Amino acid sequence: MEDKAKRSQLINDLHTLLLISKSAFLIQLYAAYVHKDTGCVHVALEYMDYGSLADVKHRISTVPENLLALIMMQILEGLKTLHLSYVVHRDVKLGNILVNSEGKVKVTDFGISKELGDCAVCDTFVGTATHMSPERVRGEDYSFAADIWSLGLCVYELASGQYPYGSIGSFPVLFDNLCNKPEPRLPARGRYTQTLEDFVKRCLQRLPHLRATAIQLQAHNFILTNMFQVTQEDLIKWLKQVMHGPPTP
Repeated sequence: MEDKAKRSQLINDLHTLLLISKSAFLIQLYAAYVHKDTGCVHVALEYMDYGSLADVKHRISTVPENLLALIMMQILEGLKTLHLSYVVHRDVKLGNILVNSEGKVKVTDFGISKELGDCAVCDTFVGTATHMSPERVRGEDYSFAADIWSLGLCVYELASGQYPYGSIGSFPVLFDNLCNKPEPRLPARGRYTQTLEDFVKRCLQRLPHLRATAIQLQAHNFILTNMFQVTQEDLIKWLKQVMHGPPTP
């Protein structure tokens, strides 16, 4: 409690969790308290026994498209709830998306989220730089579309097994990639379906107004087509095999 910066972020985190509508696709807050002996704040959150999608990615090279669609549908439902509550997450990445043995996928870590209210834009520079949208690295105002760009990078990573910009050695290099180079696209060489390629394209548009919203992405053919080809039980079995079996190269 004595660390002002950490205290401020924690209060914002708790405020956001209490403010937004309850959703099965956002991590649930059960309780928060200050320990009288240590002076530390303890937060009891819903337990997600498989960790994050970053942990999943460490154990598997790529995610099959039909399962990826089911995962994305759940993430989009979480982002939709945030955005309809006028909250921008601002740090969407694989490490902030949790999974469990029931095949549930939930967005977490709202410590730097921002309630927009009536202003409709944010102007602060926070979050994980590698997953920031072009308008954010340029220091411009941004809104919900910034989360969609970050989601597009997550989809790209899970589908291809790699971050689209490769190794980033400095912020100027990242800035050049985001603001000057062509937007990332999955190679159209038969490895991916056209619907997945288009889904990524709809997310990774340099101009924010060209990006699809969370609601529009839920209605995308990539999601709708694959939702009829896979079940929650399929995702449960796949996650169990991935998380309890030997890592694949």
